[in-house]
Amino acid sequence: MTGWRVRRAWPREDRIDLELIGPHGDLVAAVAQNDRVHPVGPDDPRLPGLATWLARPGTTLVVHRPGRRAVLRVVDGDGRSSYVKVARPRAVRRAVRAHRTAGSLMWGRPGAPAVPVVEAVGHSEAWFRVSGLPGRSLLDLARDPAIPAQTLDAVGVSAGRCLAALAATVPSGLEPWAAEDEVRALDGWLERLQRHDPLGRRTTDAIRRLAGSASEALLALPARPAVTAHRDLHDKQLLVASADRYIGTTPAMSGGAGLIDLDTAAAADPALDQANLLAHLDLRVWQGAVAPDRARRVADALVRTRQELAPVEAERVAAHRRVVRARLAVLYCFRPGARAVVPQLLTAPEVVAPEVGQDHRGRPVPLGGRWSPR
Repeated sequence: MTGWRVRRAWPREDRIDLELIGPHGDLVAAVAQNDRVHPVGPDDPRLPGLATWLARPGTTLVVHRPGRRAVLRVVDGDGRSSYVKVARPRAVRRAVRAHRTAGSLMWGRPGAPAVPVVEAVGHSEAWFRVSGLPGRSLLDLARDPAIPAQTLDAVGVSAGRCLAALAATVPSGLEPWAAEDEVRALDGWLERLQRHDPLGRRTTDAIRRLAGSASEALLALPARPAVTAHRDLHDKQLLVASADRYIGTTPAMSGGAGLIDLDTAAAADPALDQANLLAHLDLRVWQGAVAPDRARRVADALVRTRQELAPVEAERVAAHRRVVRARLAVLYCFRPGARAVVPQLLTAPEVVAPEVGQDHRGRPVPLGGRWSPR
């Protein structure tokens, strides 16, 4: 497969699932097993319906994880975009329930983000279709040099309002996701890492040490009432509309923000979504995708706004953030740029440290909650 490059990869028990980009920009899923790469086309046997959707005019493959899930962008004749998610029936049922429940919880709530509407569920629950949302992702805005700094402040405010609205919402009807679940999921990734050991034993052992200390700190936190959470929030899943003006000028966005990919929405810790988002901003800086000052600007506005509306202890965010770093370290062992990014995830100081800001004289001041020097 000359000229192909790996875009993403996920370790499994006996193989590695791949997303490849071809010489002409086309996306193809594949499986790496026994030192060979096996392409998996639209006729993926575990995802019936994928080939049918791809044959429709105006449909583009966005994500394809072999045997697990696929996402397609569908553009209708009137130019309206929607997204079809193909998965196994049990996963479709859970995702549809999560989308609909989160949507009902957010409906009409001041400052709440817009969320996709489930428009259809396929025969035998092999797929479901959700509406598209306006706006650009937080990552896209943060890395775009044409977006001025003052607009990044507004983007951070919008993101902070979104997190605050989620944190202030009782998660009625959502499945629980506790600290023990977070640690159990991390342990699963660690087992797969140890089985494949892509960067060598020294790196694998360092990730295990980070994961161990992070898990211990997370489990030691006192319990807090669960809130409505995205659960897997990162900077590609939070959209901001009207980024060329101050947030709040687009009524359809209920305050300027939108959340996509709510398949795993849950009743979870109030710090979880914020920790995920901040850890990913750090990651983008280490990848060279976002300049440090731009990432800090977004993060400072985000945390300040969230603290004003729905405070959360900095210690909780820090504990969750370390678990996220450990999980990202595992995943990025299998992705492009691993040897540059993984050491940063293991040892580098946080780039965005928004629990501490500066006053006009450059002196450190807390942005909210209790602060202690590092």
